[in-house]
Amino acid sequence: MIWLVIGALFTIGSLVPSQGPYAAAPVNKPANKIEVEVPARIDAHVPVGWRRTADGWEHTSNWLSVDKSIDTWIDEQKSREPAWIQRTLAMIRNTPPLVFAMLQVSMITAVVLITTRRKLTV
Repeated sequence: MIWLVIGALFTIGSLVPSQGPYAAAPVNKPANKIEVEVPARIDAHVPVGWRRTADGWEHTSNWLSVDKSIDTWIDEQKSREPAWIQRTLAMIRNTPPLVFAMLQVSMITAVVLITTRRKLTV
């Protein structure tokens, strides 16, 4: 009986309406590929006039000019960091997410075990 219900649901789910407001558009691309159109060059414009900032309303003429690219900022920041911090952060970046998940679960388990043991001894 369960197989009959599953088969009916599969058949109904695979039907595609061909007319009406819910008609499916023909798809020629694989479902797992997403194409995003990226412009060749992104032009950033310096704002002019009054702007609302975290410090209130400020006129852009009072702002410091930014003559550096983002790569320059990153290189300057890296040069300020000690080598041991760079190695540590590189190691963390290369750690798989499953390791973090296992660490979190084990820490929660430890906290639960410690708190339940305290309740039993008190």
